Amino acid sequence: MKRYFLGPLAFLLPVAAASAQSFAVTGLLPAANSTAMPRTGSVSVRFSQPLAADAATAGGLKVFSSQYSGLLPGTTTVAANSLTFQPANGFRPGEKVLVSVPTTVRSSTGTTLARPTVYELTAAAQGAAVRLRPRLRWLWATAPST
Repeated sequence: MKRYFLGPLAFLLPVAAASAQSFAVTGLLPAANSTAMPRTGSVSVRFSQPLAADAATAGGLKVFSSQYSGLLPGTTTVAANSLTFQPANGFRPGEKVLVSVPTTVRSSTGTTLARPTVYELTAAAQGAAVRLRPRLRWLWATAPST
């Protein structure tokens, strides 16, 4: 008889698990592997839950540069469910940027990330303004004199 009693309960367990929302990264701006990140723009990471407004969470977003040779100076802000990094100076043209979000980032309920997130971006390369003038050369064929 207990077998029949557990049947309806087993049916409800997947519904309860699906309704619980885990704390995870839900969006990256600019997108991972972007090759045209605005040089004066910021890096933003969105999460599935509101963030804790503490130093561990604000210090969790790390942005490294291949041309600057290390951690980039800048300001990290926490707003609702996103972390945003604004560099002190703009990114250099073609600069490879590595973004790291460790498991120290916490939600407002104290939940930490299950796994860290790391991704790479490339700052937009600046094209040179070149004005080309076409040069026409007229070749006059002269007939040999006879």
